[in-house]
Amino acid sequence: MSGQEVQDSSFIYNQKPIIHLHYFYILYSDKTNRYYYGSSHNVELRLILHNEGATPSTKNGRPWKIAYVEEYETKTEALKREKEIKRIKSRKYIETLITKKGM
Repeated sequence: MSGQEVQDSSFIYNQKPIIHLHYFYILYSDKTNRYYYGSSHNVELRLILHNEGATPSTKNGRPWKIAYVEEYETKTEALKREKEIKRIKSRKYIETLITKKGM
């Protein structure tokens, strides 16, 4: 067996495929009474970055909290949802989503 061969291939073949989920999220700022929408593969990390001031458009609203999350299998789907919500531009619609989700 060469150094590049896997010694126990049954371990690899019995593993479930790794699925990297993507998310559409809505953050809320009590300070500014404002919502922010985005998409990411790691919502918790994005929240930390927003609260550290890494995103200029959310810097003044700190601290932010997660108000709503939707899960998608692909980045494309999450981005599509983000663009859809941004086109709607309706606070009432966003608040309805949050209320229905029960977060």
